[in-house]
Amino acid sequence: MKEVVFGTKEDRTLVYLPEKCIGCATCTMVCPKEELVIGSVGAVARGLINKDFLQVGGGGCIVCNMCAKVCPTGALEVRKAGKAETDDSYLYVALKPTVVDEKCVRCGMCAEVCPQDCIEVQKRRLSQDGMFGKYWSNEGVTYERGSVRNKGR
Repeated sequence: MKEVVFGTKEDRTLVYLPEKCIGCATCTMVCPKEELVIGSVGAVARGLINKDFLQVGGGGCIVCNMCAKVCPTGALEVRKAGKAETDDSYLYVALKPTVVDEKCVRCGMCAEVCPQDCIEVQKRRLSQDGMFGKYWSNEGVTYERGSVRNKGR
């Protein structure tokens, strides 16, 4: 897995893992030094530009750990002596996978608010037993009730 060092201070290092980044820009909003810059997310996601979603500015990173704590995928890590610092205060540690279960009302709001357009809602239809049948799609794969509905980016 590719790793990019964004900053080092004393024994702590901020490492960016581009393969985990979804381009949500949450880290850029929390950076106190405004060091993190998000690129052309749409073009990068579609493979039109061969770049990472995230770039670092002029070297003013203070390795404060705020960006790593708000990253929903763990694409930013602060490492101390080579080991990633993580606990329940990190968003990606606290998040649980999204699943379709009996609590889901199938409103499609998740698809509307997803910053990377990773969820697609297909037309719903009733099956013979009166329940909603196959209704979520992931690039040609349709998921049944109870399965994960993230596209896996």
